[in-house]
Amino acid sequence: MRGRYVTSTVAMLAAGLLLLLPVAGAPAKAPAIAKLLPASNELKGWAAIANTATYCASSKELHKIYNGGDGEYIKAGVTEAYQRTYKNGTVLATVVVHRFGTDWQKAKALCTKRVGGISKTKGFTTVKVKNAGCYGPVPGGQLLGYSWTGYYMVRYEFSSQNTAGAMQAFMKNVTGKVASLLAAKSAK
Repeated sequence: MRGRYVTSTVAMLAAGLLLLLPVAGAPAKAPAIAKLLPASNELKGWAAIANTATYCASSKELHKIYNGGDGEYIKAGVTEAYQRTYKNGTVLATVVVHRFGTDWQKAKALCTKRVGGISKTKGFTTVKVKNAGCYGPVPGGQLLGYSWTGYYMVRYEFSSQNTAGAMQAFMKNVTGKVASLLAAKSAK
């Protein structure tokens, strides 16, 4: 009798562990800030590359995105950030959305500072989006842009300078989502 009890107890424990496996192996829920970036193929031809998303829940984690270059962002007041990389053919686009708590002035200040570096380049272009958006070519054949909406600043980096249309599409998509989020929050 005791042998059957031990066997059935072991069987029940094993079954219980099997039930826990899917929960333990389930992917973590994406943070709310991730919803501000386009889903894979939401913008025609731009697929999110698997395993390229990086979430920083606080300024202490910004090193995950800015390997050694996070000091400026920490000092500027970034409280949360999310990065994702997309691919269209051979062209890559890396987009990083930064949140500055609820301080729009800090977001605007860093955006203005970062834009200063590209504003004097030939090909510098402004984009009509909520608050501000612009981009320009940078050394290495890349296209770099920034947008600011409320207490969010977004950095866009494309591996090719021949991507002005895609840059504008990304900016309009992301700033539209940020503006909708902020409007919903202010309506509450």
